[in-house]
Amino acid sequence: MTASGNTSTDKGNPSTQYAMLLHNQLQRNGYLNALRWDDTPNGVRHAPAWLSIVYINEIEYGRSVSLSKQTARNDAARQALQSLGWKV
Repeated sequence: MTASGNTSTDKGNPSTQYAMLLHNQLQRNGYLNALRWDDTPNGVRHAPAWLSIVYINEIEYGRSVSLSKQTARNDAARQALQSLGWKV
């Protein structure tokens, strides 16, 4: 596995559940317990921008910022899947 700290502007297909795909891939490969999310709201309380960072074995594999926590997670997961060489 290689680390990736890139923030991407290419959001891919927003309907694709990359977070679930990442979870499933890690589970199949015996790394599910290595998955950790860091989700942080930034900005004004009533309309935060969410920063989501995905770690595998405490190594950052993806990060994204979005007005939706789920969208931020999905984009970070997409980056992680690409970094790991898994087809997305």
